[in-house]
Amino acid sequence: MNTLLKQQLSVIRSSLGAVNSTVADVAYNKNLMKEELNRITKYMNSLKTETNEKISLLHAKIEVEVHNLRVNNAMHTLQNNLDLLIESIIHAQKGSITTNNLPNHPDGNLKKVSLPSQKIHPTYFYEQGLSAPVGQNV
Repeated sequence: MNTLLKQQLSVIRSSLGAVNSTVADVAYNKNLMKEELNRITKYMNSLKTETNEKISLLHAKIEVEVHNLRVNNAMHTLQNNLDLLIESIIHAQKGSITTNNLPNHPDGNLKKVSLPSQKIHPTYFYEQGLSAPVGQNV
């Protein structure tokens, strides 16, 4: 019976050793998983920060493009107004101002302007407090 008891004790010890080894492996794997989860969390946070920065840059680029579009529209409108003004001055110098070749005022009314029928001298602009047309020095 002593040998049987020794054999059973030996089986119990080996079983306890296996359980102990399994518990140690579980603890090791738990720590390893924590470390890997921390690495993944850090990576995800850095990825999130990088993505947010790129989104901010994209938003800024869109804002710049919107402002650029507005400036281009304003420049186009100014160019059209300048073309109409030059055309009106040319017609005025020729003495052929009619309602067909005068630009409409934004509120829909034509503004009456009296200009001399002869060619306008550059000093006229200075006397009226206006800047001289391009290419004419006062």
